[in-house]
Amino acid sequence: MNPVRTEPDTRVSSGQTTTIPAYFRDPADAERAISELSAAGFSKKDIGVALRDESEATNKTAASKSEGLVQRFRSMFSASERDEYESSDAVDVLDHMGLSEEQGGYFRNALRTGGVLVTVNAGSRIGEALAILRRTNAITTDNIRSQQFAQASSGDTREFGAQRLQLLGETLRIHKDRVQRGEVKVRKEVVTERQNVEVPVTREEVVIERHPVQGRDAGNASFGEKEIRVPVSEEQVRVEKRPIVREEVSVGKRAVQNTKTVSDDVRHEELRVDKEGEASVNAPTRKRA
Repeated sequence: MNPVRTEPDTRVSSGQTTTIPAYFRDPADAERAISELSAAGFSKKDIGVALRDESEATNKTAASKSEGLVQRFRSMFSASERDEYESSDAVDVLDHMGLSEEQGGYFRNALRTGGVLVTVNAGSRIGEALAILRRTNAITTDNIRSQQFAQASSGDTREFGAQRLQLLGETLRIHKDRVQRGEVKVRKEVVTERQNVEVPVTREEVVIERHPVQGRDAGNASFGEKEIRVPVSEEQVRVEKRPIVREEVSVGKRAVQNTKTVSDDVRHEELRVDKEGEASVNAPTRKRA
């Protein structure tokens, strides 16, 4: 194991760690992840890198390639940012990087197949760091169970010539699409109706009263024409119409929650073992993922 940069185990406290391990099958993805983490403000002192030890390589070409990868990742950190850790025990190296025993088992076996392990002490920015790692094709603890590594997390022995058969299954994934189910129009229209209103009106009439006079002296009155004009008036009704607000109507929408049941047939594959002749087969056993 070649750790280029590791974090001290003081990052783990109270049984909970803020260190995120991420395995990359492609070293170029690991380089891109380190660059994006650094650009996002994560200190390189909080970023660790581990690669497969070049002594485990099967030939000189592979060993040279492995050493070249070590130098590439080492060059991404300055001398003050590197905290290299030497150990012949791979698990000890991964523990030093702030990983739990279970995580160390997973990633130790992954590194034996090649690739690069990157750890990030994200502190309170775990979500942001995970988003960057996933975007750069990392395998993290939340998707590790869906990956097929070289062996189970807890075993050290590898079966020679072992072949793998994947049993597939279907699962229902529900999607919801918003569609228009109708439309409601709210509008105004004018309705005409006739109203009859009784309005009292007043008019004036001329009242003429004649009173008999018994031979009263006329004084200086003289004969001739004389008239009295009495103007009379009446009230006329004039109708004026003006608009008023009778009521207000507010129009809006609200979400009404209900439940719909959807169903479909799903398939899954089961293991069947057929023997021919006197072949001996151990009973299949399940290993923890």
